[in-house]
Amino acid sequence: MLLDSLPEAELPATAQELAQMVSLNHRHARLTNVSANDHGMVVGGDVSITAESGSLAGGVVTVEGGISLTDPFEGRPRPQ
Repeated sequence: MLLDSLPEAELPATAQELAQMVSLNHRHARLTNVSANDHGMVVGGDVSITAESGSLAGGVVTVEGGISLTDPFEGRPRPQ
């Protein structure tokens, strides 16, 4: 979507910057020995999994460090 929204003159430089970011990411992943299977993700920071309007959200988490769980309805009325 980003590339589609740019003027044609900016595409080569933007594509080159994106390629450099992907390359750095691949090098960092190899150095830190982290990986994710199909449809997975590796995150170095906070992740928030939320559901709205009474829907359901979930995730499977493998953690090195700590986990903090909060009430999903904190500050909102619970669905009936």
